[in-house]
Amino acid sequence: MNDQTAATAPSVKWGETVVNLADLPDASVHVLIQRTLNHIYGNEAAAVEKRMKDKGEHTADEIGAAVAAWREEKLDAILAGQLGMRGAGAPKATAFESLLRSIAVERLVAKLAKAKLKLPTAERKTKDKATGVETVKPAGVIVLKTKDGPKEFTREALIANELAKYGDEIKAEATRRQEESSLAAEGESIEDII
Repeated sequence: MNDQTAATAPSVKWGETVVNLADLPDASVHVLIQRTLNHIYGNEAAAVEKRMKDKGEHTADEIGAAVAAWREEKLDAILAGQLGMRGAGAPKATAFESLLRSIAVERLVAKLAKAKLKLPTAERKTKDKATGVETVKPAGVIVLKTKDGPKEFTREALIANELAKYGDEIKAEATRRQEESSLAAEGESIEDII
């Protein structure tokens, strides 16, 4: 499949099974990537949609916009080679911090969808495999009305503002989701306990 030797090629592992990526034929790579996209765009997106529907606080259009934005984020991560990776040099967020950020993004997408706007894209670093040259696609911006007049916001600024302004609400929701997840992992539902 590629020019790497078995000794230098990356590998993936599940349990005791180790697969050297250089050993995979193109047909297998294609099927694995297709199944991954099906899982991310299908199952994982459905979970995002279900969480929003279960809350009962969003319209169908808002939910649709949020899921579309979520899928766009995942595709950006895939194309940037960052799916499942943290940013370079950035300290890894705890699971709770990641959940807080995820909820802030959900809230922003829903709010912006009401005004028929989209959350701006994040800065994205890419590396050309042939040349090794790294490029940076700058973060998108959105212009919003503020009490001081129109102002430009990046994705990160909007997320930071949402967390600062509504941190208590977001923390309460994150705690609720963690507790719900813990109960589900133990095989109990909230209804069984209440």
